[in-house]
Amino acid sequence: MAKKVKLGVEGLKVNETECRLLAYLVQRSRELHRIGCEHVALSRKEIARAIGCSPLTVIRTCQKLEGDGLIEIRFEHLENGAQMANSYRVTALGLEVSRLYRERVAELETHIY
Repeated sequence: MAKKVKLGVEGLKVNETECRLLAYLVQRSRELHRIGCEHVALSRKEIARAIGCSPLTVIRTCQKLEGDGLIEIRFEHLENGAQMANSYRVTALGLEVSRLYRERVAELETHIY
């Protein structure tokens, strides 16, 4: 089970997996659009490989992040009904949580000798 990360956002609890997934979505959005809050189409397997977890964990984590208002998920389908990779967009609150997480990681890394 992933450890909870204290970020100082009142009433919001996130774990390391959620933070890594959020940071990955921001990174990919910035690579494609130069800002971290545009929709990016990614497969669950791709996300799972990138953050080091299973596709099922990605599904659960995305559902939690969407429920907390940190991301929006758009389910993409072809005209014939076939499902494509979902599109993910990080919200303003999600960007702030991602920023706080990056700061926390950097702070911890400076204390390790």
